[in-house]
Amino acid sequence: MRLPDEPKFSGSQIQSRINELATTLNHDLEKMNPLFLITLKGAIHFGSDLLRKITISHELDFIQAKSYEDTQSTGTIGILKEPTTPLDGRVPVLLEDIVDTGLTAHSLEDWCRQQGAKDFLCCTLLNKPANRKIEFEPNYVGYEVGKNEFVVGYGMDYNEEYRSLPEIYVLETSSPD
Repeated sequence: MRLPDEPKFSGSQIQSRINELATTLNHDLEKMNPLFLITLKGAIHFGSDLLRKITISHELDFIQAKSYEDTQSTGTIGILKEPTTPLDGRVPVLLEDIVDTGLTAHSLEDWCRQQGAKDFLCCTLLNKPANRKIEFEPNYVGYEVGKNEFVVGYGMDYNEEYRSLPEIYVLETSSPD
């Protein structure tokens, strides 16, 4: 596995799209007082940058789920850390790094509803609809990526590597000839 020379999305492209998403969220969700955001581990960079642009009253909590081994989805979702804020009657907005198979986001939506959430929204930096194994569409999307693109950087990892990169790369699975 190696990184290509050029990123798929540069840091400036990412920040520009985050500004657009924040403007949309500020407008669409201004009546939610306070807005309740839950971020996943892989979305830590995205969530942090987005939060600095959210101008409406908001609260933040974290959730940690695991569904990947190497570059493959395991098909099962494990919740490793639950939010500490009660969800009863709230509308959590999940901040996702990437919606790929849809299993994690769908499972987290089900889990939030079981905890009493009255609705559920999802804002993802990357969306990979060609890989869906379950019907799930995020409410807010930064960029779409292709079915066979395994992306790393800007919080997303390959076996815990590459999270700290400020850009997003498509990991190359074989070396060039």
